[in-house]
Amino acid sequence: MLIVHHELLADIYLLVLAPDPATTSELELAHHLSCAARSNKPAVWVDCRLVDTLSAAAVRLLWACHHRLRRRGAQLVLCRVSDPLAQLLSQLCPGSEPDLCLVDSLDEAAARLSS
Repeated sequence: MLIVHHELLADIYLLVLAPDPATTSELELAHHLSCAARSNKPAVWVDCRLVDTLSAAAVRLLWACHHRLRRRGAQLVLCRVSDPLAQLLSQLCPGSEPDLCLVDSLDEAAARLSS
């Protein structure tokens, strides 16, 4: 997993993910999710438009970040999730769909933040 871009904005921490066939390590993702969770922003957006799948380790990292953020009243938002990735998330985190925030666009994520 490769982090293409990360940015600390006014009300969000944004990560853009991309596949990286050269590495199977999820250390970079773990590091950025940890930084995002510690940022005290009300939302962490993970833009998944460049990935169709994630490793089980990456899904577990996202799930752990989701729970960590939720405990402090913040939200993890997965943006632009492909159908194959949404299916993988439902397989690896059964029963979690209502709990996870999946949106089709960054605009929709912004609308959720302001509501």
